[in-house]
Amino acid sequence: MPATGTAMSSPLRNNLLEKLSAYQAASSSSNVPPRTSSTGEESDAELALRLILESGRYSSDEAVEGAVNEYIGGKPLAYITNLHPFGDLTLVVRPPVYIPRVETEQWVLLLASSILSSLPASHRPIRILDICSGSGCIPLLLASQGKGRIHVIGVDVDDRALAVARENAERNNLADVASFDKLDLFEDADVEALRERLGGFDMVVSNPPYVSSEDLKTVEGKWHEGKFALQGKLKGASATNDSTTADNDDGYSFYRRIRSVYADFLLADRPKEIPKLVLEVGSKQSGPVQDMYKGEGRIEVYKETERRRDIGAPKLEVGDMVGTERSLWIYQS
Repeated sequence: MPATGTAMSSPLRNNLLEKLSAYQAASSSSNVPPRTSSTGEESDAELALRLILESGRYSSDEAVEGAVNEYIGGKPLAYITNLHPFGDLTLVVRPPVYIPRVETEQWVLLLASSILSSLPASHRPIRILDICSGSGCIPLLLASQGKGRIHVIGVDVDDRALAVARENAERNNLADVASFDKLDLFEDADVEALRERLGGFDMVVSNPPYVSSEDLKTVEGKWHEGKFALQGKLKGASATNDSTTADNDDGYSFYRRIRSVYADFLLADRPKEIPKLVLEVGSKQSGPVQDMYKGEGRIEVYKETERRRDIGAPKLEVGDMVGTERSLWIYQS
């Protein structure tokens, strides 16, 4: 029986759900779907199967079963469906673009809520610059939550990521409040040209690549994204050459560079009630990055939590990550 849309034979559906449930119960990998539905009414197995069916990429029961087997074999669900839920968005994600993580979704929802509650509805739209946008997940979710009160521009050096981000803006009807531009953050001329072209912002946010050269050797076989989406500055690399490696990169190169350039992007009259800079950090990087940004202003640290129902934030699938210091919010002194 053909698997058209969400229709498929009941025996196969039940069999696949059993296989998915067994796999997910035994797995602690990041290949497990990032969340249940925001209402909690859909199991992880049901979510995985629904996303495969709704992707439109598998038109028969046999093809759906093959996709489920690929997933159980270790291929990320986002790369099987080319779709990924993120907040109230459905994003297109294609290799080698970074697959958005649930921990990012948590702090982005919290940030959007904080911005909207800190400023009156009559305030002009807040302008946010997102550095290293990848799929566009952070700026697009901020814009979606802002409902016209938050305007975003995302930048990335990778043309493949920019194409996906622009597609996601159109797909989610956000192109009027979200746009994307190319930037090589480590080229002074590119940075200066971008400043002149785009003007000032109220806030800069970033979830930059932060895997060190040493750690990349460990995660390369487990994570499926390209090196360009994962590693700190690839010395001499181009955005289309994922085989280029960096020697002795400690994973902090983007944080150092952002520290040296972010302030020049900020408007002089930006509202002080909201952070001027928000950074996602690796699970062991919070302390060193805080030390790096000492003197830049008051730093608030946000930890990964269990489900935040008040902002619709999802649960974490890995229990031992709860309490991890995941984002740093830096306020003007």
